[in-house]
Amino acid sequence: MNDPFVISNSVDRPNLHIDVQRRTDFGRDLDVICKHILSLEDKRVLPSIVYCATINDVEQAHAELAAALKGAGAALAA
Repeated sequence: MNDPFVISNSVDRPNLHIDVQRRTDFGRDLDVICKHILSLEDKRVLPSIVYCATINDVEQAHAELAAALKGAGAALAA
């Protein structure tokens, strides 16, 4: 390649926080997630992403989080 255009940026993202929790008990884990989401200052601007190992886990987590957060002002996307 002759005369390539190279861009170099920092990967420092102080606005991002990554937290990994070992799964222990599904109900307890969802309680921890709900408390975290509800502790955020602005639930529309500070999203949380929940990764699950299986589609079944995703569907169960979504249903239970939606029920737990209903009416609390937290938006939940599929």
